[in-house]
Amino acid sequence: VAPFGGAARRLGTNPLAAAVPLGNRPPFVLDFATSAVAEGKVRVARNSGKEIPTGWVLDKEGNPTTNPADLYEGGMLVPAAGHKGYALAVLVDLLGGMLTGGGSAPQAGTMQSNGVLFIVLAVSAFRSPEEFNAEAEAMADRIKSAPPAPGFGAVLLPGEPEQQTAAQRRANGVPLDEGTWAQMVAEATRLGVSVPLYG
Repeated sequence: VAPFGGAARRLGTNPLAAAVPLGNRPPFVLDFATSAVAEGKVRVARNSGKEIPTGWVLDKEGNPTTNPADLYEGGMLVPAAGHKGYALAVLVDLLGGMLTGGGSAPQAGTMQSNGVLFIVLAVSAFRSPEEFNAEAEAMADRIKSAPPAPGFGAVLLPGEPEQQTAAQRRANGVPLDEGTWAQMVAEATRLGVSVPLYG
């Protein structure tokens, strides 16, 4: 990821993740890259032969591009929300990399690192878990009661889209584009693993 205002890779996608119980509802689950998009979404677009939105990637010269292949030819992701995502990415690097000793974003000539910091809070250290769960569930209900804006079917909590996708994929399987399937077949062939029929 390029730093805000920069035109060279200096940070990882440095995701933030959190989970909070919501009483009888599924938990609030937040997991997002501090870059405008996770690198995997750019890879899927490249493998599918699709363009990406402007604002995801800069080419190797630092110019905005809609060609996902540019990321893999010296390009870079941009931070989410400009300077705000950039600041969060630096914070994650400091906490998950420097504080833990796990290392920072890869530098030229160094191995890629993956420092991680977990902070776990016991609700009971602050207040009654039963009260917390009841109030958290009521808050979730209040948020979801907002009428959806034009073009949206419902207000979803963080984690709900992924829960819906997981249910669909358990029922119907995981869709794969031809480019990704071809990469998987090539790797399986290289490793001598038999490949099931696809399609």
